[in-house]
Amino acid sequence: MQTSIRAEHTSEHTWKSSIRYTYLAWILPLFVVATVFLVFARTFHFGLYFDDYHHARSWTLHQVLGTFAGPFDPLGIEPPYYRPLLVVTFAIDWNIWGYNALGYHLTNVLLHAIASVLVYVLLQRLHVRWWVALLGALFFAIIPANAATAIYISERSDAMIAICALSGLLCLDNYRRSGRNAWLIGVNLAVVLAVGSKEIGVAVPLLIAFFWAYHAVIDAPYLTGPRTVLSCWRAQIQHAQHTLFGQKNWQRTALIIFPPMALLALYLVYRTIVLPTGLVSQRYSTAVSPIHGYASAIFWTFKAVPWEVPSLALPWLLGAGGLAALLKPRSEHWRIVACGAGWVALSCLPLGYLGQVEPRLLYLPEVGHAIVVAGLAAILFDIVQMGWRNQKTRSLAAAGLAILLGIGFFTTTMISEVRAQDEFQPDGYKMRHAMNEIMTDLRYRDLYPAYYLKQIEQRLQNPEKDDNP
Repeated sequence: MQTSIRAEHTSEHTWKSSIRYTYLAWILPLFVVATVFLVFARTFHFGLYFDDYHHARSWTLHQVLGTFAGPFDPLGIEPPYYRPLLVVTFAIDWNIWGYNALGYHLTNVLLHAIASVLVYVLLQRLHVRWWVALLGALFFAIIPANAATAIYISERSDAMIAICALSGLLCLDNYRRSGRNAWLIGVNLAVVLAVGSKEIGVAVPLLIAFFWAYHAVIDAPYLTGPRTVLSCWRAQIQHAQHTLFGQKNWQRTALIIFPPMALLALYLVYRTIVLPTGLVSQRYSTAVSPIHGYASAIFWTFKAVPWEVPSLALPWLLGAGGLAALLKPRSEHWRIVACGAGWVALSCLPLGYLGQVEPRLLYLPEVGHAIVVAGLAAILFDIVQMGWRNQKTRSLAAAGLAILLGIGFFTTTMISEVRAQDEFQPDGYKMRHAMNEIMTDLRYRDLYPAYYLKQIEQRLQNPEKDDNP
């Protein structure tokens, strides 16, 4: 009788857990989307900026198809980059919205929301608590460096690449779980779409190889006891090597890694044939070495804003990392931190040749930044739990410090996010600079109707405010 009651109770608990999981699986992604739209709602009326003016225009089918075998800007105003899928989104927006900038902003924010949701899903696949995954996704949504991609219409390509990368990795995880080769089609399709969106998409095959190796590490048993952290990691890496390259396993690894790398090679060959220039930007000084540029890209990723907006969050991030390393050096969540750091290191590789980086170029690396923050949040939560259980003065002080660091980090990040959005206000110096370009460059005159140019001229003559720094 007691066994029957216990089994019934277990069945009811399992059913309730299943309902709760289904509820969270639907509600939390919607909450992330709602948060993104709420944070960026104030930017919907910001209008166009700089090269938005020659992208938000009429596109013929011939022009769109021509970008698949040539530069993405047939007018010759932009450098000769290969981004045909970006042009496809401009053409779709034009046919829906015309010159109404609101629609283009809605598309950008929607892409940013989708990327944020995929960050949440990926973090859940990395075996963290649901609220840790939610924090990571919300942090990615409000990283100040990402504001440019969400507001600057021409920079939506970075969000498109992030969506491709995250979707490809989720397909890879589904393949790992199910063993169905059909998921590999999605992995390789993600590579094709990424390199067709922007040049930095060449990092996606590297991320695929990295995550395949990373899963082999996290599936290894985590050793505890008198061993050091380094010895635990060394044992896990040895286990991962056997999983990846052991007898019969190397064939599966080759099936994962070789096709994306082959697609990357084909892209580079095709890109060189149809567009032999523009693969490496000449915008920045060639005196800066690729190594220096790569190091600066990594540094600015974690600082979150290179120069346009003062960053306030980096000291809080360093403080949280130091406290976590001091009090929880053996936490399993360091795997998540290492995963995020690896993501940043690989996705910054294409940026090394630029010499310098701008905030909007860091969108893909910022995914790794969000993963690092999620891992640290999980460790800090363990510290808070430890303080609550022990009820000792030192433990309670550490718990209070962890809470303070978390609150301070997200607060300062949100302050910087608002400042980053203000850079693109309709009558801000950035916008007026772009409008001056329109009125002085004759190449724009044939793109826009007279009433549109008249509106720009009137805004330049009667600005609401002057915030030129």
